[in-house]
Amino acid sequence: MIQKITEPEKIFVELDDEITFVAEKVRNALSERVVLIVPDNAMLLSSLISIKILYKELLVTDKASVFIVKDEHGFSMIKKLDLQVVKNANEITEDMWMSARMAIDEALRNQSKKKSDLLEKRNLQKTQVDEKETQRVDEIINQSKREVANEVTHTIVQEDIKGKRDAQTINYDLYKKTKRLPARVHNVGDRVFASGGDISEFEEVQDNIKLDTSQTSGIENVESNKGNLLNRNFNKHIDNKDSNNNPENLMDRATKRKLNSSNVSIFHKISIFFSNISEHFSNKIVNVKIKKGKGLLVIPILLLFVIFVILSVTVFPFASVRLYEISSEYTATEDILGTTTSTVPDTATLSVPLEVLIVNVNGSQSLDTTTEKEIGTTKATGSVTFYNKTDAPITVPANTELTIKVLGTNYTYLTTTAVSVNKKTTSISGEAWGSKDTNVVASNTGASYNITNQGTLTFTINGFNSTSLIATMYPVSAYSGGASKKTKVVSQADVDKLKKELTASLKAQARTEATTKFGETYLLVTPEADFQIDTDKLSASVGQEATSVDYEIVAKASVKGISKSNIELLAKNYSEEKLKQLGDIEIKTSSSKYTLTKFEKDIATVNLNMNATYYVNVDQNKIKQDTKSKTISEVNSILEKLSPSTKVSKIDLFPQYLPEFLRKFPSEVSKIDLLIEKK
Repeated sequence: MIQKITEPEKIFVELDDEITFVAEKVRNALSERVVLIVPDNAMLLSSLISIKILYKELLVTDKASVFIVKDEHGFSMIKKLDLQVVKNANEITEDMWMSARMAIDEALRNQSKKKSDLLEKRNLQKTQVDEKETQRVDEIINQSKREVANEVTHTIVQEDIKGKRDAQTINYDLYKKTKRLPARVHNVGDRVFASGGDISEFEEVQDNIKLDTSQTSGIENVESNKGNLLNRNFNKHIDNKDSNNNPENLMDRATKRKLNSSNVSIFHKISIFFSNISEHFSNKIVNVKIKKGKGLLVIPILLLFVIFVILSVTVFPFASVRLYEISSEYTATEDILGTTTSTVPDTATLSVPLEVLIVNVNGSQSLDTTTEKEIGTTKATGSVTFYNKTDAPITVPANTELTIKVLGTNYTYLTTTAVSVNKKTTSISGEAWGSKDTNVVASNTGASYNITNQGTLTFTINGFNSTSLIATMYPVSAYSGGASKKTKVVSQADVDKLKKELTASLKAQARTEATTKFGETYLLVTPEADFQIDTDKLSASVGQEATSVDYEIVAKASVKGISKSNIELLAKNYSEEKLKQLGDIEIKTSSSKYTLTKFEKDIATVNLNMNATYYVNVDQNKIKQDTKSKTISEVNSILEKLSPSTKVSKIDLFPQYLPEFLRKFPSEVSKIDLLIEKK
């Protein structure tokens, strides 16, 4: 048996393809689902009538069809007829195939109902015509009886008067006088009847016409040849009545009309033919005497009929069962954990990996300084006198530091040039140190280096011992020329504030960048990013004169998140494991929703809502085994016990011409075609 193909078959319609050619393509398709791809400006889309005619042709093929049409005008016309039409192949859905299938079934049912109504009306009209014909034949027969009786009386009278007149001549005259209606011949089965006119004109009925003595009991005195002629004429009218009113004849005419109808299926034609044969022979055996020599035809015909019935019951049966499954819904809610120790989604522990996500950030910020400080602008100058206490000259290099302590503050000055100090001298009056005057300048700017003459205060000379060399301020001299001013400088407080503000800004920036970068694929669980500075730089150091300071940071930030794909995979696997406990199921769609409820100590708690749409698959082999050799009512009972989501769409059992008590599903499962469509 050829198995039906459910995979759609594509048929490409050419621009100039005619309707009949397109319908032939559909008819020759192996699949019971056909996709018609119609190009723009195709002749098929020329008018709404063309599409209607094609649709009627498609109904005969009993195949579900979907059109692919990009032409807007053609698309709208096909849509008006409630046909399934899309612009792209990926828009075709299972629901569209189901709608196309149901539309065909509904159209065929309406067509069958109209046909039945027409047949009933036709049969009623036929019955009325047959009744009128019967009345007309009865009138002919009654008229014939009256004429026969008159002619018999006339013949007897003429015989008595003339005596010697040839009987054959009288018979000829009588035969001529009985002719009333135009001649007609009727074929009923293996018998031929004539009505009207002269029966001797028909070769088919001139021989083997039997005399029905029950109809001639009132004219026994008629001579043999006269009686034969009269009875032939009388039986002629009787047979004519039978040929028009007899159920056999009516059967033949109705059968011929039905079998000649092109709209009747071959199985229906066979059904009509053999049911009428059965009725025909039953009537003939009971009510009609079969002609001699032809009665033997009944036996082989009846034998063939019996063989055909046996084959129809045992060999011919083929069943088609269409079921459709309605999807069911599954929902569940669970709390899952995101942990750094998990590596894969685990349905047993309901855990998923918690990942560290890195983003790089950098930025800079400026701050006005708030600390004021007095600083020098020029350096103070003055003179010192060196005293050499040794017996040898001492040379003091330029920029030699000389430090003096005044009122607890040390002031340092530098020699401006190198100076040689003479050795000490000895005279009658005593020893005299060698001395030498030189200029000095303050080591730093500022008015604080302007000091008055300190008398006998001595300087500490860097690099020399006070036992050998000392220095004092030049007598009656003061240091002057040093100047100062107040200005803003960078303080540590300024640096700390700037660093805090910039760090907070970069953390917020890191969170935003992490959301932008990972938000679509990850569920972020940390409230803020962990921040680690790689490098930072100040535009001015602490204490340096500046009205503002810039601070620049290059850092690395990290956030923790759970991959959304891992959450969805966990939801899918969990739903499948739970649904498998219900039996053999097929998941149509699955989805999940989730929200973060808690994050603490590197463990995230996520509330997960799972939803799935699924079908409960039925055991097709078991259904076939259970339904074989069963009646349609028994099959319906079996199918009603399937899953509540499985419904019966249609059951077809062939051949359909058998009486109900003989119609059963095939005994071979290969002859049971089971198609399950999912809604």
